[in-house]
Amino acid sequence: MIEVDPTKRISARDAMNHPWIKEAEEFHRQHTHQLDAAEQEEMSHKIVENLKNYRGESLLKKAAMNVLVKHLGPK
Repeated sequence: MIEVDPTKRISARDAMNHPWIKEAEEFHRQHTHQLDAAEQEEMSHKIVENLKNYRGESLLKKAAMNVLVKHLGPK
């Protein structure tokens, strides 16, 4: 799913049918009923925050690489 070249990238449909996703869905189905609504809401909030943090780290890494390329590249 993170393949840059769209011609090589797995489709959303294929990704949703991938065994890894199917197993995660089954795990979620089996364990979510054990959480109350407040716990599910907290878990959803944590997931969103983790995704935001990951994106922020990626942007920082990208910016750092741009700085390195500009300063270390050919003059």
